[in-house]
Amino acid sequence: MEKGIYFLQIKFFNIVLTKSVIKNAVMFALFLIVLYVGFNIYSYSLIKFYLNKNLDFKIRHEIDHISYAFQYEKDSLKLINPAEFEETDLVHITEDPFFLQIYSLDGKLLLQSMNVDKFGGIDLQYPEFNGSNYFTDGESKGRSLRRGYNKIYNERGEYVALLQLSSLKTTFDSIIQNIVFINFITLPPVIIIIIVLSIIFSRSTFAPINKIIKLANNISTTKLSERLNYKADADDELGKLRDTLNNLFNRLEEQIKRISSFTDNASHQLMTPITAINTELEYIIRNKKNGADCEQSLPVLKEQTERLISIIQSLLLLSKSEKDVLMQNSVFNLSSLINNQIRKRFEHEQIDYFIEDEIYVRGKEDYFLHALNNVVDNAIKYSPRNEKVEIRANRSLDRITITVADKGLGISDSEKEKIFERFYRSGEIEKLGIKGHGLGLSLAQAIVNVMNGSIAAKNNTPKGSVFIISLPPIDIT
Repeated sequence: MEKGIYFLQIKFFNIVLTKSVIKNAVMFALFLIVLYVGFNIYSYSLIKFYLNKNLDFKIRHEIDHISYAFQYEKDSLKLINPAEFEETDLVHITEDPFFLQIYSLDGKLLLQSMNVDKFGGIDLQYPEFNGSNYFTDGESKGRSLRRGYNKIYNERGEYVALLQLSSLKTTFDSIIQNIVFINFITLPPVIIIIIVLSIIFSRSTFAPINKIIKLANNISTTKLSERLNYKADADDELGKLRDTLNNLFNRLEEQIKRISSFTDNASHQLMTPITAINTELEYIIRNKKNGADCEQSLPVLKEQTERLISIIQSLLLLSKSEKDVLMQNSVFNLSSLINNQIRKRFEHEQIDYFIEDEIYVRGKEDYFLHALNNVVDNAIKYSPRNEKVEIRANRSLDRITITVADKGLGISDSEKEKIFERFYRSGEIEKLGIKGHGLGLSLAQAIVNVMNGSIAAKNNTPKGSVFIISLPPIDIT
């Protein structure tokens, strides 16, 4: 087991189940079991309701027949159809008997079917209900009954007595018991089936993800150009996962290419001054007594050492500018920075300034000064001595724009993005012998990006280049 990672794998019929599969299967199984139990409870309640409704219908039907077989007159019953009370279900205890009791509200028994005594007697009850009929469950002599009640009125329309007709719930109870028993004996195999189906469903759910994982594992650092070809709609979750991973691989491939290019260029740029220093030192050592020759080597050593220091300082600034999150906490006057510090540094160069007053930006002033120095220095370096460089700074409602325009060599379209890569120097510049180490524009871009801005290069008219720095504005009140 790897430190910090918890793995859970169980073999089920020679199938390895991971923790995620088990968790998903358990959740799905619990859902199905709850659904199954809930459905059975609902079915039980529904069957019970309709069985009661059916039994109530039979009792009501019998009550209607009995009600027409007598009349209540002068506090007594007068039988109109005596044969109705001699039916088998009212005389004997059959499979579905009816137990009839008619009694006054003061407890006087007015009429009782013959099978009541055979049953052992049924207690009289006085339920409160609206309407003419009422049904309820009860027990007598340890046996379940369904009781129906009907109000009896005298000739003056007064409620004076109750008709209670009871029926055994033997068949009803038998059906309910069978349902409960069937559910009880079928529950274990149903749970097993649910668990198996949940595992199958869970594994099938993770199967596409496992396929994507397998495809992703086949992409190594030596095969970063390969991509996931899993077929899925772009709006589908699996399609989104595939596209996200492919985008990640694109960024990784680009970063690895940049790192490789950076390593090659850094090695080349650092080796050049170091080799020159080493050569000059060897020459001095071999010619210890030749003071004049040593004096010629010392300027070379100093120049190459300064070049090496400049490269290292730029690399350090690049590292800091990309990590310095506190850069956004300070505000400085851009107009003053250009008018005072940029003008002073390049006071001997041919530069025209068009700077709007009181422009403020958020960032670290010394960092941005370094970035702008690099852009202006590049414009001067690649311009003919008789051509002027223009620096403009203005503020609109939504952006602050600084442009540095020259009339020099210009930049080809294929190189407009590459010039911001670290240590990048075009072959034409190398041939012309223009000195530099390819970090100035890269550093300028890194600093501007941290300030939530952007920098881009465009063609100047009729010749040369224009570097445009765009920054978000702030209000100083």
